[in-house]
Amino acid sequence: MKAPRHLKRALWIIAFLFVAGNVIRFSVVPESFGQYGDFRGAHLAEERARHPIHRGSDICGECHDERLEEKNNGAHGPVPCENCHFQPYAGDEDHPEAHPEVSQSPDRSQRACLICHQFFPSRPSAFPQVAKFSEHIATNALKLKKEHVGAHTLCVHCHNPHNPKIDLKQNG
Repeated sequence: MKAPRHLKRALWIIAFLFVAGNVIRFSVVPESFGQYGDFRGAHLAEERARHPIHRGSDICGECHDERLEEKNNGAHGPVPCENCHFQPYAGDEDHPEAHPEVSQSPDRSQRACLICHQFFPSRPSAFPQVAKFSEHIATNALKLKKEHVGAHTLCVHCHNPHNPKIDLKQNG
């Protein structure tokens, strides 16, 4: 029995798509892809070759002296400005996305503050930690303005990031 013409055409199309897909895959996917699971192995060496550039808080103080003084006098004094105001590729002029003069706006989400202040038993007990954010909000709800209480409450509604002591007149 001879196969119908439409089946032959379908098989030729499937074979063509298979060959074309593999040609494209092998020409686009880097050679080191898959070396470490679903990652490009050469990326590790490329990142190690880059030199991290940390300018330090004093550079920020040249233009933002009031903010730097406020930060240095508060609990976040020893924390470098770059921890929150990350400068992508600062000083790496060869990088296509380099913006050495412009800092990125800080992440004001709960997640950003909880990077350091989420509860971990190994942290010193004197270090301010938040075990459960919802309980923290409920406990301090009387101090908050009514419109700030709820799922969208941010740390910056009560805490000034540069000097996190609670001052509702200034921050609320």
